[in-house]
Amino acid sequence: MWWRKALNSENVRPVADRLTVRSAEIIPYRVEATIFLYPGPEAEPVMAAAKASLQRYIASQTRLGRDIRRSAIFAALHVEGVQRVELASPQADVVLNKTQAASCTQWSVTNGGNG
Repeated sequence: MWWRKALNSENVRPVADRLTVRSAEIIPYRVEATIFLYPGPEAEPVMAAAKASLQRYIASQTRLGRDIRRSAIFAALHVEGVQRVELASPQADVVLNKTQAASCTQWSVTNGGNG
């Protein structure tokens, strides 16, 4: 493995520490949301902005120990033009420890019409 070669180099050696490399435990989750919009002529730009914001949140949380919080999903989906959000999944926060990483297996954002 690449890290063994790097750590066994003559220039770099751990003095007293032992390196242990472990795989992260992957915790799958999905996001299913319905957003309700304020009355207006253009639903598509609002939907596109909400989906892009959700994708940014999902990407930002794909790290060790980064919890998936319902409140953060609500915040990501509440872009300009969104009146309210109903979140069907996840039904509770996904709380992780430092050896776990969340992986969004599926997401959907549905237009619920005017709220």
